[in-house]
Amino acid sequence: MVTVRQLRTFSIGKARNLWIGAAVALKDAKAPAQYVSAGRRFDAAYDAGMSCALLIAECEKVEISGQGHHAESLKQMADFLGLKGQTADAIPAMIQARNASRYDATPIANEAVLADAIKWAERIIAETEGWLQKNHPNVLKK
Repeated sequence: MVTVRQLRTFSIGKARNLWIGAAVALKDAKAPAQYVSAGRRFDAAYDAGMSCALLIAECEKVEISGQGHHAESLKQMADFLGLKGQTADAIPAMIQARNASRYDATPIANEAVLADAIKWAERIIAETEGWLQKNHPNVLKK
């Protein structure tokens, strides 16, 4: 069961760390195939998107926990960012692939799936940056 709880505080430090973490994860997702497996790079692309979801939740003073918290966090992120089309539609597939890899040991060996995950993460990071510039520009300052 997913629990969504309104928080009273906002941590600028946490928000900035999540933003930095999203960029680092995306960079890791793009690591050369000869050094990092497709599965690890997929996880990094997924983590980039999830970091953005957690960042937006932090900025909106919301905590999401419990079974299904990834799906709910990513859904709320899509709502806040106004994501539509391929980027929003890919969320369930991304969660399913991540869970299959993580919990069922299903390997992600398909470079096309990885390429789609990287494009998904790039789009989410770009949309999150625009949202931050408009709603929380202080997160982007160092």
